[in-house]
Amino acid sequence: MKIKTVCDLTGLTDRAIRYYIEEKLISPAYTENYLGRKSFDFSQNDVEELKSISVLRKFDFTIEEIRDIAHDAENSKAVIQNVKARTEHTIAEGQ
Repeated sequence: MKIKTVCDLTGLTDRAIRYYIEEKLISPAYTENYLGRKSFDFSQNDVEELKSISVLRKFDFTIEEIRDIAHDAENSKAVIQNVKARTEHTIAEGQ
């Protein structure tokens, strides 16, 4: 499916999706024309990954933390614990 459809399904902007591709959080199939412009073809799995990324970003996970979770499932618990500790610290500072 094309990027406009993915934007509608995920609620993400075209720019956000392209940023996640640049950061190698997702790797949709693409074709490139003679000018170097890429036309992406997203799978249903890509859409689900983008939805997950969106949720994690809403909970203040950094791009690096999301990448760590995606590429090292065994390390995901430690990453989540770090985010939890950071959030608790931020809340404590606010009080």
